[in-house]
Amino acid sequence: MGNHHIDCDYCHRDTRGLSGVKGCYSPAEAARCGNHTSTAQVAEGSPAAPPSLFPIMSLGYRAREEIADLRAHGVQQIVIGLPWGMIEPHEAQAKANHGQTLQRLAERGGLGACEAVAILQGRRWHEMSPGAAQHQLAGLLTRFNAEASRAEAEAEFRATDGF
Repeated sequence: MGNHHIDCDYCHRDTRGLSGVKGCYSPAEAARCGNHTSTAQVAEGSPAAPPSLFPIMSLGYRAREEIADLRAHGVQQIVIGLPWGMIEPHEAQAKANHGQTLQRLAERGGLGACEAVAILQGRRWHEMSPGAAQHQLAGLLTRFNAEASRAEAEAEFRATDGF
């Protein structure tokens, strides 16, 4: 049978005998489950669907202080979620830092910005101000999105020009 869950984490379908299915907590997993009409349905369509973005917790009980710190660091935007494709490759670091899968962390509300930065940089967590953490996280997200756009443009170019 392999080392996987018996039930789909998303729809609870019995997945014994389905190769490559570990649970349907990501669109790719859901597509292999076969119990969902599309990955978009899993990502966004159903009330019980997992979030299409990995959640980033921000502005806690000290929101005023945090906002002042964000401004002091020149933060113009607050990252409230990351594409799963950005954070999923860092699952092992998430487990090392938090002893939980990314799916479980998402179910519990996500990560703070400084925790996400640590995971994405492949290191242990250390204290960071909200402003510094958001600034770094926004930079990482911008680079990820730029690389994804570049790869998409290159693929489109190759497809249209016959490369």
